[in-house]
Amino acid sequence: MSHYQVLVIGENAEKQLEPFWELDLSREEMVEDFRAVFNKEFKKEDLEKEFEKFKQKYKKDLKEGKEEYWVKYRTCKAEEWIKSWSGIYLNKEGTYYGYYNNPNAKWDWFEIGGRWAGSLKLKKGKSGVLKEQTSVFPKFDKEKREIHKKLLEQRKVDSALKKDIDFSPNKKEYKKALRFWELKVEGQKPITNEDKESLKWELYKPSYYKKKFKTKENYAKLQSEFSTYAVLKEGEWFEAGEMGWFGCSSATPRQEGKFKETFFDNFLKDLHPNTKLTIVDCHI
Repeated sequence: MSHYQVLVIGENAEKQLEPFWELDLSREEMVEDFRAVFNKEFKKEDLEKEFEKFKQKYKKDLKEGKEEYWVKYRTCKAEEWIKSWSGIYLNKEGTYYGYYNNPNAKWDWFEIGGRWAGSLKLKKGKSGVLKEQTSVFPKFDKEKREIHKKLLEQRKVDSALKKDIDFSPNKKEYKKALRFWELKVEGQKPITNEDKESLKWELYKPSYYKKKFKTKENYAKLQSEFSTYAVLKEGEWFEAGEMGWFGCSSATPRQEGKFKETFFDNFLKDLHPNTKLTIVDCHI
C-alpha cells in the first residue's frame, strides 16, 4: 500500500483521474465498465491443471498459519475454487478464465491535498483552495482545523492558478537538504536532535543519493524546488517509474533524478498563466 503525490494540470481533477481507477467493482459491474480489460489466463479445459498448480504453489503457506484456508481448497473441486479465488472469471464468450481489471490503474482511492495538503504556496494577495480536512474523532478533527488555519496563514493551498503560485525555491528546505547530505552521504556525525531525527526513517544507502542527485548542491536544489511524483495532463499520466506497494517505485535513482531535474521545464514552463493546478494524494 502506497501514497504518492500527483499534480493534476487543468480543470476538474476528479474527472481527469477517473480513467486511472483500479476498479473496485462487482464482477457484473467490472465486465460492463469501459476501463476493464479481460486478461486471458487459461482455457476452460485446463481448469483442473491450473487448480493443481495453485494448490502446489500455496501448499506451504496454506499449511503454515492458514489451516482453514488449506482445508477449504485441499478438499474442494476446481469449479468451487474458481468461483471464490481472487476474482477469476470466464470471459464474455465463456471460453477463457482470467481477470477483469484496468490495465491503466494508478489508484484505488485519492484525496485532494491529503498528506500533501498545502503544497502550493501562493504569491502575496493571491487566492487558491485548501480542502478542509476532517476526522470522525473530535480530538483529531480539532488538530486538522488548526493545521488548516495555519496553512492558510502561510498562503499554502491545494489548488490554484499557475500565475498565482510562488514557485521560488524554499530556502529552509535547501539548508535542511544540505545538512542531510552531510550526515547521510558524507558520513558526518549527528550533533543536534534535528540531525538525529532527519536520519531516523532513512533506509537508502549513500550510493542511492549519489546516483540520483550526483552532488550535494544539486540534491539541495531539487529538494527545495517544486515537483511531484507524478503528473496528469490532458489524459496522459507521467511518472519516472511505476509506484508499487510500501512506497517502492520501479524507477531507478537516475530516472527519478532526471524527472525532478526537468520537472519545471517539462510540465510548468509553457503552461498558460490561467491554468489550474491541483495536488492530489493518490493511494495504490
